[in-house]
Amino acid sequence: MSGVAEIKPKFQSGFTDNNVDGQLGPSEWNESRIASGGSLGDLYMRDPGSATGASWLTPDFESSTDVAAGDATTLASANTHSDANDATTLTSAKNYTDSRTAFDVRSYGAVGDGVADDAAAIQAALTAAGVSGGTVYLPPGIYRTTIALAVPAKVTVRGVPGATILRPKAGNLTPYDAGGGVTWGGALVAVGVANVTIRDLTIDLATSGSFANGVELGYTGADVETQYATVTNLRVLGNPNQHSYQIWNRRARHSRIIANCIDGGDAAPTVAGVDHSGIEVFGATDIVIAWNTVLNLNGTGIGIFTNGPNGSAEGVLIANNYVDTVTDGVLLAATVVATVPQAITDVSVHANIVRRCAHVGISATDAALAVIENLAIRGNTVTDTLDPILLAGTATNIWSGVLIAHNLIARATGTSPKAMINLGAVTDALVIGNVLHTGAYDGITVSAGSDVQVVDNTITDVQHEGIHLGSAVRTAVINNSVRNWDVTNAAQAGIGGSGGGQLTITGNTFSRAAGNPSLVNISSGDQNTVARNKALYATSVVASFRDAGTNSSIGVSTVAASATSISVTNTQCHFTSHVLIAQIAGAPKFWRVSPGAGSFSIVLNSAAVGDEQFKWEIFQ
Repeated sequence: MSGVAEIKPKFQSGFTDNNVDGQLGPSEWNESRIASGGSLGDLYMRDPGSATGASWLTPDFESSTDVAAGDATTLASANTHSDANDATTLTSAKNYTDSRTAFDVRSYGAVGDGVADDAAAIQAALTAAGVSGGTVYLPPGIYRTTIALAVPAKVTVRGVPGATILRPKAGNLTPYDAGGGVTWGGALVAVGVANVTIRDLTIDLATSGSFANGVELGYTGADVETQYATVTNLRVLGNPNQHSYQIWNRRARHSRIIANCIDGGDAAPTVAGVDHSGIEVFGATDIVIAWNTVLNLNGTGIGIFTNGPNGSAEGVLIANNYVDTVTDGVLLAATVVATVPQAITDVSVHANIVRRCAHVGISATDAALAVIENLAIRGNTVTDTLDPILLAGTATNIWSGVLIAHNLIARATGTSPKAMINLGAVTDALVIGNVLHTGAYDGITVSAGSDVQVVDNTITDVQHEGIHLGSAVRTAVINNSVRNWDVTNAAQAGIGGSGGGQLTITGNTFSRAAGNPSLVNISSGDQNTVARNKALYATSVVASFRDAGTNSSIGVSTVAASATSISVTNTQCHFTSHVLIAQIAGAPKFWRVSPGAGSFSIVLNSAAVGDEQFKWEIFQ
């Protein structure tokens, strides 16, 4: 137990430690209370042998922690019983470390005045701790460094939050040589080691104008990778507009990057950015990035990338982070390195808040032959961003297992051809239960992909189409609510696009305050099914569904003047199909419809006087 002595009650007569573990279990400790007497308060326990509960036991205390002489805090005995432990003095908590395992950098010559070069002293403490493991403690102060400090295995580097500042010099640091031509130049580096922790520090790259990265978790020239590293409760102040990574995990495995605060100092990120990034993972397995705050970066807030042989990123959780005012919020990119396809697999981006991104909020991209599979983007809030959720695939790849669910997206700023959720060349995806409101262009776009389901989404107040299908194949758009689309011009369809064929558009509802644009308008494609969509309009507004593709389930056909029938070829029609007919132009006529195999006929009771138009819809 670090920092504060461990206090155990010494049991007295009448108390039974039922399971003889030296502790008070839930069944043994019936009730406790704190009394006002004593400098730390006196702890009383109800006597379990008392039937009335009126009897209280007052325990002695003993300390299980070795203590240093001269510390000020004293715990006195709480009753008349006394022994040698009653006057034990406790280790001062102000040093924030355990005296048995701490390597205080001041004992190795560090000054911490912000002027002296403390690098050699800190490295000496790290090296000493690395012999058998321990904690290297940096008391409050400003520690100027000129070299990359290497953290050995089984070592914790710890300071005092907000009071311990590590400040690398201007420009580049002297790098750490990992052998085989591999060097690392971060303020703190853990290379080819296991079980390291870096915590409770401020790393200030801004004040001196340092070009260094903040923390680097990497590998040696012999390809030994860091494992089981934890980076937590750091504050990293970036050098504005500098190509650098504030926390960099390069092929380190089983890393935990938790509850850090990163401020890059870039007040106005650009669309292109300069790769001034917050947390970046280049190829890794089993990574947790959670509860971090990432601000003001002309680059990526949180990035997952593939990197060379053995450089795929697998099993990554990005959860509960706050990302604000960056170029890209959360970016996943699978690439091909030296002709070797890389993969990003088994990734969950969950419950993050992403705001004010100059480019994308949450994005996944691939290169030819690279792989992205088993990707979940769920429960995030993305606001005031150009492209809130963008998945950009290549036509040669097959994505598998993509879930975009229950995200809240608001005030998207991107105009043509942007969308609040934009899927390009993505396959095998489910887009479900998202709430989108106030977008400068489309709500949801699915283009050049296949086997995508867009289900139960709510889309409100977008300036173009609610849902756009561009060359999408085998895509289902079901039970979505589209409200007040194309607010300014009232010219675009609620669900529209060219379509690639075999589309199913059914059960969707449409509503708007004014205007009369098409509800569904698919301009091409084969074997599309458009059915049971509803317009929740005022009675003065006329709903329209149009599919100009071939073999659609809906359409308009004309019986020419003087003719008595027309045969409509459609591969969706069978002998058992139901074909609903409504006359929409011409002199009123009686008619009947005869479905068949691959076609149906509309037969009039008398010859058409002029061109008679009929709207039809096929149901199975």
